[in-house]
Amino acid sequence: MERLEYGALGEVVRSGRLLKVACIGFSECFSFTVWSSFLPVYMLSMGMREQEIGLVFSVEALAFSLSNVFVGYLADKVGRKPLAVLGALLTTVSSLAYLYLRSLVQIVVVSLFYGAGCSMIFLLSTVMAADIIPEDKRAALLGAFDAVMDLGLAVGPIATWIFLKSTGLTVSAAFILMACVTGVAALVALSHRER
Repeated sequence: MERLEYGALGEVVRSGRLLKVACIGFSECFSFTVWSSFLPVYMLSMGMREQEIGLVFSVEALAFSLSNVFVGYLADKVGRKPLAVLGALLTTVSSLAYLYLRSLVQIVVVSLFYGAGCSMIFLLSTVMAADIIPEDKRAALLGAFDAVMDLGLAVGPIATWIFLKSTGLTVSAAFILMACVTGVAALVALSHRER
């Protein structure tokens, strides 16, 4: 019996191209859970109500869902890399924009762009991985690839909380951290070789 559980994870780590794509996905997962953990705190600190936070989450999810259809179509037409770079840049700029927003309307508009950017990266990182992975190992390696991405979901809020606690910075610094992480994802996406 082949050792796939950790063997597949090791293959993702050893494969330079696949590891790069996994890092892009990890960055976006990290950013998304920081966004979903700290944006409500940030909005409450500005005097906004829980219902308004729910509206922002709905808008972001709607932008994410609707973008998937167009992103998939465009990725087949113009390639994965340009859209992956654009998605990472959208999330980076959106993350920084939250620092300057003061109204619900502004937060809703920026969350539309943030959701679209997240959609691009979540979809394209998986598609880019599938393009790299040999067909006979696709399920095992995509499972391991997804595990690397999902680590971002687990690490994001904890790492941000530790960062804020150890530096004494306010919750707004979470958006700066998000921008740094997704900015790195943009650079990694820029260096990606397609097929």
